Amino acid sequence: MDPLPKTKVPVSPETIPLGGDNASFTNSLSGDKIDQVGGVSKTTWTPFDLSSVETPSSFLPSHQAIPAAIESAEGYLELVTRPASRLGVSSSFRRRFAKRSLRLAIDCGSCADNPKFEARRQMVIGQSRRLLRRYEKATTAFRRAAKHRPTRIDALMAIGWCQKRLGNFEQSIVALTRALAIAPEDPRLHYNLACYLCCLGDFRAAIYELAWAIELKPALRNRALAEPDLTLLRNFPAFAALTRA
Repeated sequence: MDPLPKTKVPVSPETIPLGGDNASFTNSLSGDKIDQVGGVSKTTWTPFDLSSVETPSSFLPSHQAIPAAIESAEGYLELVTRPASRLGVSSSFRRRFAKRSLRLAIDCGSCADNPKFEARRQMVIGQSRRLLRRYEKATTAFRRAAKHRPTRIDALMAIGWCQKRLGNFEQSIVALTRALAIAPEDPRLHYNLACYLCCLGDFRAAIYELAWAIELKPALRNRALAEPDLTLLRNFPAFAALTRA
């Protein structure tokens, strides 16, 4: 295990969902601090008991075993992101557990007859591949999750996150626009959409979305001031007005 970092690692305000339907965290393999956003209180982490995790060979190829496999895979993702970042766990450790989570989700087989479980399985596959920087394949899994559960905005947010890393800002914007049709008052969606629009050079639309985000969640004002993706907006009087305390 690597020693704890001596300096604070910058946090990207961009949000990316992880785990179940109601959880959203910022996370990465580079050691970014984990923070829950979107107006939901922070969740206290309890140690994950690795001895209780079954290996892929332990699972029976039956429908009854699939939910347990998904939960175990989600448990590995929790271990890889939240506590690992706080404890200064090495990147190689995180990659190993991300691969284990991916293998669990793949080996448990399709849950096509249960859209809810299949969406969860595809989210685990997508998150694991995202953590391993396999953004194209991660996007494919997130699209499948959104297909099985069209109202999962975390899947659409994840598509936007991955497409941004691939330089496909238009696809990021399409994904976030779809998510906003489902949850029009989610400040995370407006904020991230503002970032993508700014990266694409559509500054007027970016200001509009940022205004919505700050109106819905005023705390995002401080994040916007430190957001690298919004650098090109800082010379606009409207940005100064929006971020003025």
